[in-house]
Amino acid sequence: MTLTTRSSRDRHIAWCSHRDSKLSRRRVLPALATLTLLTTLAACSAPNGSSSANSSAATGADATTAAQQRVEQLRSQLDRDLLAGPSVAEGLGYRTLWQTRISMSPGATLRGADCTPEEVFVWDSNAIFTRLRPSSGDALWQAASTSRVDRILSVLAIDIAGAPSRVALLTDTQCMIFDASNGTFVDVQRFRRMANTPAAERPPFLIYGTQAGQVVWHDYIIGSASHVSEQAGQFIQAPRLIGNVLVAASTGGAVAAYQASTGRLIWEQSLGARIDARPAANERAVWVPSHDQYLSCLSLSDGRILWRYFTQARMSESPTLLLDSLYLQLPGEGLVSFDPLSPDRFEGTVRWRSPEVRGDIVGACRAGLVAWDPALRRLTLLEERTGSIIRSFDLPGVVDLNMTEPVDGDFVLVGEDGRVQRLTPIVRRTQARS
Repeated sequence: MTLTTRSSRDRHIAWCSHRDSKLSRRRVLPALATLTLLTTLAACSAPNGSSSANSSAATGADATTAAQQRVEQLRSQLDRDLLAGPSVAEGLGYRTLWQTRISMSPGATLRGADCTPEEVFVWDSNAIFTRLRPSSGDALWQAASTSRVDRILSVLAIDIAGAPSRVALLTDTQCMIFDASNGTFVDVQRFRRMANTPAAERPPFLIYGTQAGQVVWHDYIIGSASHVSEQAGQFIQAPRLIGNVLVAASTGGAVAAYQASTGRLIWEQSLGARIDARPAANERAVWVPSHDQYLSCLSLSDGRILWRYFTQARMSESPTLLLDSLYLQLPGEGLVSFDPLSPDRFEGTVRWRSPEVRGDIVGACRAGLVAWDPALRRLTLLEERTGSIIRSFDLPGVVDLNMTEPVDGDFVLVGEDGRVQRLTPIVRRTQARS
Protein backbone atom coordinates (compact mmCIF):
# COMPACT_ATOMS: atom_id res chain seq x y z
CA MET A 1 0.00 0.00 0.00
CA THR A 2 1.22 3.50 -0.80
CA LEU A 3 0.36 6.31 1.61
CA THR A 4 -0.47 9.64 0.01
CA THR A 5 -1.54 12.94 1.50
CA ARG A 6 -4.89 14.53 0.84
CA SER A 7 -5.19 17.02 -1.99
CA SER A 8 -6.18 20.65 -1.42
CA ARG A 9 -9.67 19.71 -2.73
CA ASP A 10 -9.95 16.99 -0.05
CA ARG A 11 -8.86 19.43 2.68
CA HIS A 12 -11.36 22.00 1.43
CA ILE A 13 -14.15 19.38 1.44
CA ALA A 14 -13.37 18.43 5.04
CA TRP A 15 -13.14 22.06 6.23
CA CYS A 16 -16.41 23.11 4.54
CA SER A 17 -18.30 20.14 5.92
CA HIS A 18 -16.98 20.74 9.45
CA ARG A 19 -17.89 24.43 9.24
CA ASP A 20 -21.36 23.95 7.75
CA SER A 21 -22.34 21.16 10.13
CA LYS A 22 -21.47 23.35 13.12
CA LEU A 23 -23.47 26.26 11.72
CA SER A 24 -26.49 23.99 11.19
CA ARG A 25 -26.27 22.62 14.72
CA ARG A 26 -25.97 26.13 16.17
CA ARG A 27 -29.33 27.02 14.61
CA VAL A 28 -31.19 23.85 15.64
CA LEU A 29 -29.89 22.86 19.07
CA PRO A 30 -30.56 26.19 20.86
CA ALA A 31 -34.13 26.10 19.55
CA LEU A 32 -34.56 22.61 21.02
CA ALA A 33 -33.19 23.78 24.37
CA THR A 34 -35.44 26.85 24.34
CA LEU A 35 -38.46 24.69 23.55
CA THR A 36 -37.73 22.44 26.54
CA LEU A 37 -37.30 25.44 28.85
CA LEU A 38 -40.46 27.21 27.69
CA THR A 39 -42.51 24.03 27.99
CA THR A 40 -41.34 23.69 31.59
CA LEU A 41 -42.05 27.37 32.36
CA ALA A 42 -45.52 27.15 30.82
CA ALA A 43 -46.34 24.19 33.04
CA CYS A 44 -44.91 25.83 36.17
CA SER A 45 -46.63 29.17 35.61
CA ALA A 46 -50.11 27.68 35.15
CA PRO A 47 -52.50 29.32 37.70
CA ASN A 48 -53.86 27.18 40.52
CA GLY A 49 -56.81 27.59 42.88
CA SER A 50 -54.75 29.00 45.77
CA SER A 51 -54.29 32.52 44.29
CA SER A 52 -55.55 35.17 46.72
CA ALA A 53 -56.03 38.03 44.28
CA ASN A 54 -57.81 38.17 40.94
CA SER A 55 -55.09 40.37 39.50
CA SER A 56 -52.40 37.82 40.35
CA ALA A 57 -54.45 35.07 38.73
CA ALA A 58 -54.97 37.16 35.58
CA THR A 59 -51.24 37.97 35.39
CA GLY A 60 -50.37 34.28 35.79
CA ALA A 61 -52.87 33.29 33.10
CA ASP A 62 -51.46 35.87 30.69
CA ALA A 63 -47.92 34.63 31.31
CA THR A 64 -48.99 31.05 30.77
CA THR A 65 -50.77 31.91 27.52
CA ALA A 66 -47.72 33.81 26.23
CA ALA A 67 -45.41 30.94 27.10
CA GLN A 68 -47.71 28.40 25.46
CA GLN A 69 -47.88 30.51 22.30
CA ARG A 70 -44.10 30.76 22.22
CA VAL A 71 -43.86 26.97 22.69
CA GLU A 72 -46.20 26.40 19.73
CA GLN A 73 -44.23 28.84 17.57
CA LEU A 74 -40.99 27.05 18.38
CA ARG A 75 -42.55 23.65 17.71
CA SER A 76 -43.76 24.84 14.33
CA GLN A 77 -40.31 26.21 13.52
CA LEU A 78 -38.62 22.95 14.51
CA ASP A 79 -41.15 20.89 12.55
CA ARG A 80 -40.02 22.89 9.49
CA ASP A 81 -36.28 22.84 10.24
CA LEU A 82 -35.89 19.22 11.32
CA LEU A 83 -36.36 16.16 9.16
CA ALA A 84 -38.45 14.77 12.02
CA GLY A 85 -39.81 17.53 14.24
CA PRO A 86 -40.85 17.37 17.90
CA SER A 87 -44.28 15.96 17.04
CA VAL A 88 -42.75 12.96 15.28
CA ALA A 89 -39.98 12.44 17.84
CA GLU A 90 -42.37 12.53 20.78
CA GLY A 91 -44.77 10.18 19.01
CA LEU A 92 -41.96 7.64 18.72
CA GLY A 93 -40.77 8.16 22.29
CA TYR A 94 -37.52 9.69 21.02
CA ARG A 95 -35.69 13.02 21.20
CA THR A 96 -33.38 14.74 18.74
CA LEU A 97 -29.75 14.17 19.59
CA TRP A 98 -28.51 16.32 16.71
CA GLN A 99 -29.17 17.47 13.17
CA THR A 100 -26.44 18.57 10.79
CA ARG A 101 -26.18 19.65 7.17
CA ILE A 102 -23.59 18.12 4.85
CA SER A 103 -21.61 20.40 2.54
CA MET A 104 -22.26 19.36 -1.08
CA SER A 105 -21.60 20.67 -4.56
CA PRO A 106 -24.44 22.55 -6.32
CA GLY A 107 -26.96 20.08 -7.71
CA ALA A 108 -25.76 17.17 -5.56
CA THR A 109 -28.15 15.25 -3.29
CA LEU A 110 -27.61 12.87 -0.39
CA ARG A 111 -28.27 9.26 -1.38
CA GLY A 112 -27.79 7.01 1.64
CA ALA A 113 -26.01 6.07 4.85
CA ASP A 114 -24.28 3.20 6.63
CA CYS A 115 -24.77 3.37 10.39
CA THR A 116 -23.80 1.46 13.52
CA PRO A 117 -23.93 2.65 17.15
CA GLU A 118 -20.29 3.74 16.78
CA GLU A 119 -20.17 4.95 13.15
CA VAL A 120 -22.22 7.19 10.83
CA PHE A 121 -21.25 7.52 7.16
CA VAL A 122 -23.36 9.31 4.53
CA TRP A 123 -22.78 9.77 0.79
CA ASP A 124 -24.07 11.92 -2.04
CA SER A 125 -24.80 11.69 -5.77
CA ASN A 126 -21.22 12.77 -6.63
CA ALA A 127 -19.74 9.72 -4.82
CA ILE A 128 -18.47 11.88 -1.94
CA PHE A 129 -18.89 10.39 1.51
CA THR A 130 -18.69 11.97 4.95
CA ARG A 131 -17.80 10.50 8.31
CA LEU A 132 -19.82 12.09 11.13
CA ARG A 133 -19.08 12.14 14.83
CA PRO A 134 -21.87 9.90 16.23
CA SER A 135 -22.31 11.90 19.45
CA SER A 136 -22.65 15.37 17.90
CA GLY A 137 -23.10 15.13 14.11
CA ASP A 138 -19.93 17.13 13.43
CA ALA A 139 -18.30 16.23 10.12
CA LEU A 140 -14.96 14.59 10.92
CA TRP A 141 -13.85 14.43 7.28
CA GLN A 142 -15.00 13.97 3.70
CA ALA A 143 -13.48 11.87 0.94
CA ALA A 144 -14.35 11.11 -2.66
CA SER A 145 -14.27 8.12 -4.94
CA THR A 146 -11.94 8.42 -7.91
CA SER A 147 -14.95 8.74 -10.25
CA ARG A 148 -18.24 10.58 -9.82
CA VAL A 149 -20.05 7.86 -11.75
CA ASP A 150 -19.05 5.20 -9.23
CA ARG A 151 -22.01 3.69 -7.39
CA ILE A 152 -21.31 3.61 -3.65
CA LEU A 153 -22.45 0.26 -2.22
CA SER A 154 -20.94 0.14 1.28
CA VAL A 155 -18.87 2.21 3.69
CA LEU A 156 -17.36 0.08 6.45
CA ALA A 157 -14.92 0.48 9.32
CA ILE A 158 -12.36 -2.31 8.99
CA ASP A 159 -9.45 -3.61 11.06
CA ILE A 160 -6.01 -4.34 9.66
CA ALA A 161 -3.59 -5.88 12.14
CA GLY A 162 -0.69 -3.59 12.99
CA ALA A 163 -2.21 -0.60 11.17
CA PRO A 164 -4.31 2.38 12.31
CA SER A 165 -8.10 2.05 11.99
CA ARG A 166 -9.26 2.10 8.38
CA VAL A 167 -12.45 2.82 6.44
CA ALA A 168 -13.30 0.87 3.29
CA LEU A 169 -15.38 2.46 0.53
CA LEU A 170 -16.88 -0.21 -1.72
CA THR A 171 -18.12 0.91 -5.14
CA ASP A 172 -19.09 -1.18 -8.13
CA THR A 173 -15.55 -0.95 -9.58
CA GLN A 174 -13.15 -0.77 -6.64
CA CYS A 175 -12.40 -0.78 -2.93
CA MET A 176 -10.77 2.37 -1.58
CA ILE A 177 -9.08 2.41 1.83
CA PHE A 178 -8.86 5.56 4.00
CA ASP A 179 -7.35 6.41 7.39
CA ALA A 180 -10.33 6.43 9.77
CA SER A 181 -8.95 9.28 11.88
CA ASN A 182 -8.56 11.92 9.17
CA GLY A 183 -9.77 10.55 5.82
CA THR A 184 -6.29 10.33 4.29
CA PHE A 185 -6.29 8.14 1.18
CA VAL A 186 -4.32 4.93 1.73
CA ASP A 187 -4.97 2.53 -1.15
CA VAL A 188 -7.21 1.75 -4.12
CA GLN A 189 -7.95 -1.87 -5.04
CA ARG A 190 -9.53 -2.36 -8.48
CA PHE A 191 -12.02 -5.17 -8.96
CA ARG A 192 -11.65 -7.70 -11.78
CA ARG A 193 -15.26 -8.70 -11.04
CA MET A 194 -17.55 -5.69 -10.62
CA ALA A 195 -19.59 -5.54 -7.41
CA ASN A 196 -23.36 -5.40 -7.65
CA THR A 197 -24.32 -5.63 -3.96
CA PRO A 198 -23.22 -4.16 -0.64
CA ALA A 199 -20.58 -6.24 1.12
CA ALA A 200 -20.64 -8.42 4.20
CA GLU A 201 -17.42 -8.15 6.21
CA ARG A 202 -15.63 -11.22 7.53
CA PRO A 203 -12.05 -10.03 8.20
CA PRO A 204 -9.98 -9.91 6.09
CA PHE A 205 -12.74 -10.22 3.47
CA LEU A 206 -15.36 -7.97 1.98
CA ILE A 207 -17.80 -10.48 0.43
CA TYR A 208 -20.06 -9.23 -2.35
CA GLY A 209 -22.17 -10.48 -5.28
CA THR A 210 -21.84 -9.69 -9.00
CA GLN A 211 -24.17 -9.42 -11.98
CA ALA A 212 -22.38 -12.41 -13.47
CA GLY A 213 -23.61 -14.68 -10.65
CA GLN A 214 -20.43 -14.74 -8.59
CA VAL A 215 -19.86 -14.41 -4.86
CA VAL A 216 -16.46 -12.77 -4.39
CA TRP A 217 -14.26 -12.90 -1.28
CA HIS A 218 -12.17 -9.71 -1.68
CA ASP A 219 -9.17 -9.73 0.65
CA TYR A 220 -8.54 -6.10 1.59
CA ILE A 221 -5.13 -6.97 3.09
CA ILE A 222 -3.64 -8.20 -0.18
CA GLY A 223 -5.96 -6.08 -2.36
CA SER A 224 -7.49 -8.80 -4.56
CA ALA A 225 -10.03 -11.63 -4.60
CA SER A 226 -8.94 -14.81 -2.81
CA HIS A 227 -12.00 -16.93 -3.63
CA VAL A 228 -14.91 -16.84 -6.10
CA SER A 229 -18.05 -19.01 -6.17
CA GLU A 230 -20.46 -19.08 -9.09
CA GLN A 231 -24.25 -19.57 -9.26
CA ALA A 232 -26.83 -19.27 -12.04
CA GLY A 233 -28.38 -15.83 -12.50
CA GLN A 234 -27.29 -12.57 -10.84
CA PHE A 235 -26.74 -11.38 -7.30
CA ILE A 236 -28.78 -8.24 -6.62
CA GLN A 237 -28.94 -8.42 -2.80
CA ALA A 238 -26.13 -8.40 -0.24
CA PRO A 239 -25.14 -11.78 1.21
CA ARG A 240 -26.18 -12.47 4.80
CA LEU A 241 -23.58 -13.29 7.47
CA ILE A 242 -24.48 -15.44 10.51
CA GLY A 243 -21.39 -16.17 12.57
CA ASN A 244 -19.05 -17.98 10.20
CA VAL A 245 -21.80 -18.91 7.73
CA LEU A 246 -22.51 -16.77 4.67
CA VAL A 247 -25.89 -17.14 2.89
CA ALA A 248 -26.42 -15.82 -0.65
CA ALA A 249 -29.41 -16.09 -3.02
CA SER A 250 -29.30 -15.50 -6.78
CA THR A 251 -31.94 -14.54 -9.33
CA GLY A 252 -31.39 -17.99 -10.83
CA GLY A 253 -33.27 -19.48 -7.86
CA ALA A 254 -30.31 -20.89 -5.95
CA VAL A 255 -29.70 -20.42 -2.22
CA ALA A 256 -26.25 -21.36 -0.95
CA ALA A 257 -24.45 -21.40 2.38
CA TYR A 258 -20.68 -21.01 2.60
CA GLN A 259 -18.04 -21.07 5.29
CA ALA A 260 -17.38 -17.34 5.48
CA SER A 261 -13.72 -17.64 6.50
CA THR A 262 -12.74 -19.91 3.57
CA GLY A 263 -15.49 -19.71 0.91
CA ARG A 264 -16.10 -23.47 1.15
CA LEU A 265 -19.62 -24.47 0.02
CA ILE A 266 -21.66 -26.02 2.85
CA TRP A 267 -24.88 -26.64 0.92
CA GLU A 268 -26.89 -25.42 -2.04
CA GLN A 269 -30.66 -25.55 -2.54
CA SER A 270 -32.48 -24.75 -5.79
CA LEU A 271 -35.96 -23.31 -5.28
CA GLY A 272 -36.74 -23.41 -9.00
CA ALA A 273 -37.86 -19.77 -9.29
CA ARG A 274 -36.31 -16.31 -9.45
CA ILE A 275 -35.26 -14.75 -6.13
CA ASP A 276 -35.14 -10.95 -5.86
CA ALA A 277 -35.21 -10.71 -2.05
CA ARG A 278 -32.39 -10.73 0.46
CA PRO A 279 -32.81 -13.79 2.71
CA ALA A 280 -33.35 -13.44 6.44
CA ALA A 281 -31.36 -15.83 8.60
CA ASN A 282 -30.33 -16.80 12.12
CA GLU A 283 -28.33 -19.65 13.63
CA ARG A 284 -31.18 -22.11 12.93
CA ALA A 285 -32.82 -21.24 9.61
CA VAL A 286 -32.92 -19.18 6.40
CA TRP A 287 -36.11 -17.57 5.01
CA VAL A 288 -36.37 -16.87 1.27
CA PRO A 289 -39.34 -15.48 -0.75
CA SER A 290 -39.36 -16.26 -4.47
CA HIS A 291 -41.33 -15.71 -7.67
CA ASP A 292 -43.05 -19.10 -7.48
CA GLN A 293 -45.29 -17.55 -4.78
CA TYR A 294 -43.63 -19.49 -1.93
CA LEU A 295 -41.90 -18.23 1.20
CA SER A 296 -39.47 -21.04 2.02
CA CYS A 297 -37.82 -21.77 5.37
CA LEU A 298 -34.57 -23.75 5.05
CA SER A 299 -32.37 -25.30 7.72
CA LEU A 300 -29.15 -23.32 8.09
CA SER A 301 -27.16 -26.48 8.82
CA ASP A 302 -28.03 -28.49 5.68
CA GLY A 303 -30.45 -26.49 3.48
CA ARG A 304 -33.42 -28.87 3.79
CA ILE A 305 -36.87 -27.29 3.56
CA LEU A 306 -38.59 -26.91 6.96
CA TRP A 307 -41.80 -25.22 5.74
CA ARG A 308 -43.24 -23.33 2.75
CA TYR A 309 -46.02 -20.73 2.77
CA PHE A 310 -47.99 -20.21 -0.46
CA THR A 311 -49.22 -16.75 -1.47
CA GLN A 312 -51.43 -15.39 -4.23
CA ALA A 313 -48.66 -13.50 -6.04
CA ARG A 314 -44.92 -13.67 -6.65
CA MET A 315 -42.77 -12.09 -3.96
CA SER A 316 -39.83 -9.70 -4.27
CA GLU A 317 -39.72 -7.93 -0.87
CA SER A 318 -37.13 -9.01 1.71
CA PRO A 319 -38.24 -10.53 5.02
CA THR A 320 -37.20 -9.16 8.42
CA LEU A 321 -36.37 -11.42 11.36
CA LEU A 322 -36.86 -9.49 14.60
CA LEU A 323 -37.12 -10.74 18.16
CA ASP A 324 -39.22 -13.93 17.85
CA SER A 325 -41.11 -13.13 14.64
CA LEU A 326 -40.60 -13.04 10.88
CA TYR A 327 -42.19 -10.15 8.97
CA LEU A 328 -42.80 -9.90 5.24
CA GLN A 329 -44.76 -7.53 2.98
CA LEU A 330 -46.96 -9.74 0.75
CA PRO A 331 -48.92 -8.62 -2.35
CA GLY A 332 -52.64 -8.71 -1.59
CA GLU A 333 -52.11 -9.46 2.12
CA GLY A 334 -50.15 -6.50 3.45
CA LEU A 335 -47.61 -6.92 6.23
CA VAL A 336 -47.68 -10.49 7.59
CA SER A 337 -46.15 -11.84 10.81
CA PHE A 338 -45.03 -15.49 10.87
CA ASP A 339 -43.86 -17.91 13.50
CA PRO A 340 -40.28 -18.26 12.24
CA LEU A 341 -39.92 -22.01 12.77
CA SER A 342 -43.60 -23.10 12.62
CA PRO A 343 -43.00 -26.49 14.26
CA ASP A 344 -45.18 -29.35 12.93
CA ARG A 345 -46.77 -27.12 10.24
CA PHE A 346 -45.18 -27.55 6.82
CA GLU A 347 -47.37 -24.75 5.37
CA GLY A 348 -46.09 -22.22 7.94
CA THR A 349 -47.90 -20.39 10.73
CA VAL A 350 -49.32 -16.88 10.28
CA ARG A 351 -49.67 -14.88 13.49
CA TRP A 352 -51.37 -11.80 12.02
CA ARG A 353 -51.95 -9.80 8.85
CA SER A 354 -52.06 -6.02 8.61
CA PRO A 355 -53.46 -5.20 5.13
CA GLU A 356 -53.19 -1.41 5.46
CA VAL A 357 -49.49 -1.32 6.34
CA ARG A 358 -47.02 -0.50 3.59
CA GLY A 359 -43.28 -0.87 3.79
CA ASP A 360 -40.99 -3.23 5.71
CA ILE A 361 -40.20 -3.65 9.39
CA VAL A 362 -36.89 -1.94 10.18
CA GLY A 363 -36.84 -2.31 13.95
CA ALA A 364 -38.67 -2.03 17.26
CA CYS A 365 -38.76 0.56 20.01
CA ARG A 366 -40.75 1.02 23.21
CA ALA A 367 -43.68 2.49 21.21
CA GLY A 368 -43.96 -0.62 18.99
CA LEU A 369 -42.76 -2.10 15.73
CA VAL A 370 -41.38 0.37 13.19
CA ALA A 371 -42.21 0.02 9.48
CA TRP A 372 -40.69 2.27 6.80
CA ASP A 373 -42.07 2.78 3.29
CA PRO A 374 -39.41 4.57 1.17
CA ALA A 375 -41.82 5.11 -1.74
CA LEU A 376 -44.38 6.98 0.38
CA ARG A 377 -41.68 8.22 2.81
CA ARG A 378 -43.91 7.10 5.65
CA LEU A 379 -42.97 5.67 9.03
CA THR A 380 -45.62 3.55 10.78
CA LEU A 381 -45.79 2.33 14.38
CA LEU A 382 -47.48 -1.04 14.89
CA GLU A 383 -48.74 -3.00 17.85
CA GLU A 384 -46.48 -6.05 18.17
CA ARG A 385 -49.05 -8.69 19.05
CA THR A 386 -51.76 -7.77 16.53
CA GLY A 387 -50.13 -5.65 13.81
CA SER A 388 -52.69 -2.88 14.29
CA ILE A 389 -51.53 0.63 13.36
CA ILE A 390 -50.76 2.85 16.32
CA ARG A 391 -49.75 5.92 14.35
CA SER A 392 -48.21 6.95 11.04
CA PHE A 393 -45.82 9.81 10.28
CA ASP A 394 -45.15 11.28 6.84
CA LEU A 395 -41.51 12.34 6.44
CA PRO A 396 -41.38 13.97 2.98
CA GLY A 397 -37.79 15.18 3.34
CA VAL A 398 -36.33 11.76 4.22
CA VAL A 399 -34.78 9.62 1.46
CA ASP A 400 -33.11 7.06 3.71
CA LEU A 401 -34.00 5.85 7.22
CA ASN A 402 -31.67 3.73 9.33
CA MET A 403 -31.68 2.29 12.83
CA THR A 404 -28.28 1.81 14.46
CA GLU A 405 -29.60 -1.38 16.11
CA PRO A 406 -32.80 -3.34 15.37
CA VAL A 407 -34.14 -3.01 18.93
CA ASP A 408 -33.98 0.32 20.77
CA GLY A 409 -31.59 1.70 18.16
CA ASP A 410 -31.16 5.36 17.29
CA PHE A 411 -32.81 6.62 14.10
CA VAL A 412 -30.49 8.22 11.53
CA LEU A 413 -32.53 10.12 8.92
CA VAL A 414 -31.03 11.31 5.63
CA GLY A 415 -32.51 14.14 3.56
CA GLU A 416 -31.79 14.85 -0.11
CA ASP A 417 -30.95 18.47 0.76
CA GLY A 418 -27.99 17.50 2.96
CA ARG A 419 -29.69 17.30 6.34
CA VAL A 420 -28.88 14.34 8.59
CA GLN A 421 -30.72 13.89 11.89
CA ARG A 422 -30.15 11.47 14.77
CA LEU A 423 -32.93 10.59 17.21
CA THR A 424 -32.32 8.64 20.42
CA PRO A 425 -34.86 6.87 22.69
CA ILE A 426 -36.10 8.71 25.77
CA VAL A 427 -36.91 5.37 27.44
CA ARG A 428 -35.80 2.04 26.00
CA ARG A 429 -37.84 -1.16 25.88
CA THR A 430 -35.37 -2.88 28.16
CA GLN A 431 -35.57 -0.03 30.70
CA ALA A 432 -39.36 0.00 30.58
CA ARG A 433 -39.56 -3.76 31.35
CA SER A 434 -36.87 -3.91 34.04
